[in-house]
Amino acid sequence: SRSIGFLMIPLYTHYLTTADYGALELLDLVGYIVGLFLAMGISQAVFRHYYQYDDEEKREQVISVAMITLWVASAAVLAGLLMVTDTISNIVFKSPDYSRLFRILFITLVIQLSNRIPLGMLRIEQKSVLFVTINITKLVISLSLNILFIVHFGMGIMGILLSSLIASSFAGIYLLFYILRKVRFSYSFEILISMLKYGFPLMWSWFGMFILNYGDRFFLQRLASLSDVGIYSLAYKFGML
Repeated sequence: SRSIGFLMIPLYTHYLTTADYGALELLDLVGYIVGLFLAMGISQAVFRHYYQYDDEEKREQVISVAMITLWVASAAVLAGLLMVTDTISNIVFKSPDYSRLFRILFITLVIQLSNRIPLGMLRIEQKSVLFVTINITKLVISLSLNILFIVHFGMGIMGILLSSLIASSFAGIYLLFYILRKVRFSYSFEILISMLKYGFPLMWSWFGMFILNYGDRFFLQRLASLSDVGIYSLAYKFGML
C-alpha cells in the first residue's frame, strides 16, 4: 500500500497545486491528532487484555468493551467537532474555507477508528488472508476513486477525502457485520479502567513522537506558506524511503 501511494505521487503533483498538497498534509495531521486522543490507546490495549483471559466469554467482553467505548466516545466527540469546524479551520488555516473538508475528515476518522477493533480481532484470530483481503480491497477502492474524482471530476483535495470516506465505509459495513456475528456484547467498567491504564500512557508517547516528526509543518505554515508545506511534505516522503 505504501508503494502504490508512492507511485501515485506524480498524479497528485500533476493535478494538485503545492498549496493543495500542503493543505492536505495539515488536514491529515489534524486528523491524526484527533484520532490519537479519541482512540485513547484502546486498540493496543485489546491485544494486551485479550490474552490476559483464558475464558472465551471474558475475551469477547474485552472486544465488546473496546467497541462500545469507541462508539460512544466517537459519537460524542464527532457531534462536538462538527459544530466547531469553522473554528478549527480558522485556527489551522486562518480561514473558514476548509471547514467542509474538516467535516468529511472527522466523519472518516470515526469510521476508521471503529474499524480498528474488528481488524485487530482478525489479527488475534490469525485470519491473515481475510485481513489482507479487506485492506487491499479498501486500497483498490480508494485509489480508483482518487483517480476518478481527481482526474475526471477535478475535485482536488475534496476527491481524496471522499475516496477515503467511501472506502472506509465499505470496509466498516463488512467489519460491523463480522463483529456482530462473532461477539456477544456486554460491558465491564473494570476492564475499561484496566485498558485505559495500559493505553493512556502510550497515547502521550505517540503524541510526543508526532510533535518531533510532524510538528514542524504547523510552524512552516505559520512562518512561510501552504505551498512551502506542500513541497516540504513531498520531499519528506522521499527522505522517509
